[in-house]
Amino acid sequence: MIVSRFFMPGVLTAMFLAFTPFLHAAHQEEPDIPSMTRTWTNKETGATFQARLAGLNSVNAIMQNIFTKKKIPFPLKKLSKEDLEWIDFHKELVGKTDAELAKMVIPKGILGKQLKGLTYREKDGRFIKMDGKWNARYFILYYSASWCGPCRASLPRNLEVYRDKIASRNDLEVVLCSMDHALEGAQKWAVSNKMPWPVFLFGYLDNLSKESPLIRKNYPGPIPSLVLVDANGNKIASGSMDGLVRKVEELASAEKEKQTAAEPE
Repeated sequence: MIVSRFFMPGVLTAMFLAFTPFLHAAHQEEPDIPSMTRTWTNKETGATFQARLAGLNSVNAIMQNIFTKKKIPFPLKKLSKEDLEWIDFHKELVGKTDAELAKMVIPKGILGKQLKGLTYREKDGRFIKMDGKWNARYFILYYSASWCGPCRASLPRNLEVYRDKIASRNDLEVVLCSMDHALEGAQKWAVSNKMPWPVFLFGYLDNLSKESPLIRKNYPGPIPSLVLVDANGNKIASGSMDGLVRKVEELASAEKEKQTAAEPE
C-alpha cells in the first residue's frame, strides 16, 4: 500500500520526502551503484532522502526509489548547492548501465577505495569534493605544499606534463598529497593554479591521513616528492613526473609485448 501511494500522481514529491526513513532502510538492504546513489537535501524544507540519480533534464533530476526502482522527477531548484555541484560533476554518468558504471566509478584497487570521497578538485574557481580516476592502474602520489619554494617552482612543469600526457590516460592518475596544515592554503594554491588533479589534504589532517594509510606509507619525507604506485599502493618508482610517465609507458609496452607473445600463432 505504501509503495503504491508513493508514486500516486499529484503527490510524488511530498510522498518521496515523507518516506525518507523507509528509503534509508531499503538502501541498507539493497545497495545500488555507490556513485549514483547518495543522500540528497531539499533546501526548502531541510529534509534529506536517499535515491539514485537515474536521469536529468533542464528542470528536474529523475530520482529512482532504491527499493521499488520506480522513478520520479524532483525539481533541481529544490536541491542544495552541494547536490547541484555533485550532479554537475557526475552528469556524464547519468544513463549508464550498471555494468558501465561499475567499470567507471567503483575503485578496483585499495588506494582508490581509501581515497574515494576524500579528495578535492578545482572546478570553475571553486575547491569542492570530487573524486579522481580511481580505477587507474597506476598513481603518482605528488607530495607538495603551497608554502614550499621548490614545490612552487616545479609546479608549472608538472601541470604541463599532466595536461599533455596524463589527463587523457585511463591507466594513470596523479594525486596531490597536500602538506598544507591549513585548508585555506591548499585551496588557494589549487584554485589559483587551476590544478586538474584530485587533492588529498594529507597535512591538513591532525593524524596525517589515518583515512588513507597508503598515502602515509609511501610518504618519502622531503617535498616535493613524486612516487609511482600501483592500484594497491605498492611502490614502483620515484622521480620527476616526466620520468614516472615514461616508466608507466614502459610498463604498458612490456605488458602489451607479453600479451602478444602469449597469443597463439
